[in-house]
Amino acid sequence: METEKKDVAQTEETAKTPSVEELQARILAMEAEKDKLKKAMDAACSDAAKQKKEAAKWQEQFKATLDEQKRKEFDTEEATKALMAQLSEYKTKERVANYKAKLMSAGYDDSTANTMATALPEGIDDTFFEAQKAFLENTKQAIKTQTLNAQPSLSVGTPPSTQKDATSTEDDNLRRWIGLK
Repeated sequence: METEKKDVAQTEETAKTPSVEELQARILAMEAEKDKLKKAMDAACSDAAKQKKEAAKWQEQFKATLDEQKRKEFDTEEATKALMAQLSEYKTKERVANYKAKLMSAGYDDSTANTMATALPEGIDDTFFEAQKAFLENTKQAIKTQTLNAQPSLSVGTPPSTQKDATSTEDDNLRRWIGLK
């Protein structure tokens, strides 16, 4: 019985599987459909290229038909943009020069003032703080040097000035007059 079931199952499978002629017919139909779709795709691409060319032609015609006023307006707008950019550049340069002058009047040397003034319009960044730190260190060193150089030299056993003696004499006279001495 089992062999009979297997034979029946095999005959059902062979009945379901198409023959070689049917498969070849299907392949030919698929190739025909493929060719038809390829021709439709080529036609669509061709139409798209034509429409693109027509759109470019329309754009050229539109540009050509702009009246002189529109062209002048467009040119004026472009010139205004260029002038605004140049004005912005000049304002930045002026701001840098003003910052540099202010920094130099505050005691910064020329190179430090230039570095800091250039950094300021762009926003305070590390360059500004590094330059300020270097300036402060140089200033501290200069103050130390100046203070050490300004100190009087030490003398052995003599008072540095006679100003104190005159003041103490006046104080002594005042105390005697009041009766404290």
